Amino acid sequence: MMSYLSEHLPLIAALLAVVSGASYLFAAEGIRGAGRVVGGFVFIVLAFYFGLVVTPSLYVVALMFGAAGVVTVVCGVRKFMRR
Repeated sequence: MMSYLSEHLPLIAALLAVVSGASYLFAAEGIRGAGRVVGGFVFIVLAFYFGLVVTPSLYVVALMFGAAGVVTVVCGVRKFMRR
């Protein structure tokens, strides 16, 4: 299980980051908001990666990535819902 996570979580985060970045190419605020939501999930996936896969000593780093992800998702949902 850990091998699967250690191999695929960074790849998932990278793919989501590309999708999130591509959303800024569009003028529609709804698409940009959705991109922020996806970008927040990038942080959350990285939080799981640092907290569960890499080493438990990076627990504080994982918490910071998780908090940043939650804030980013909430801001993205707010922006998405405005449009």
